[in-house]
Amino acid sequence: MTIRNARTFMDNLWDWEILDGCFGKTTMGVSDLDGIIERHGQFLVLETKSTGKSIPIGQVRIFEAMARMKNFTVLVVWGDPGYPNRMQEWPHKPHEADRSTLQQAVRDWYELVEYEYSNRH
Repeated sequence: MTIRNARTFMDNLWDWEILDGCFGKTTMGVSDLDGIIERHGQFLVLETKSTGKSIPIGQVRIFEAMARMKNFTVLVVWGDPGYPNRMQEWPHKPHEADRSTLQQAVRDWYELVEYEYSNRH
């Protein structure tokens, strides 16, 4: 998604505080994803973090649950916007990355999805 108007984008963000108290006596809250793509029932979930930033435990649990599902691939990318320097295909260990590494990982996901789909149909 390309943000064409930052002010409009920010004005339309929801504050999920509206759901406080909906999850019993837990500290649960809504988590966001930075991107998600679907192809033939397969999902690529993209999450970005600033360099050195850790993944909150709630997101770790979500990513672990998604990774257990056969139709979800979770890719966490660290770096400045547009300039990745590290990435992790959940649940594997993070490794160094750059733009071409990220692009290749996404191409590989797409090609695998297409290959598996064509072999089922």
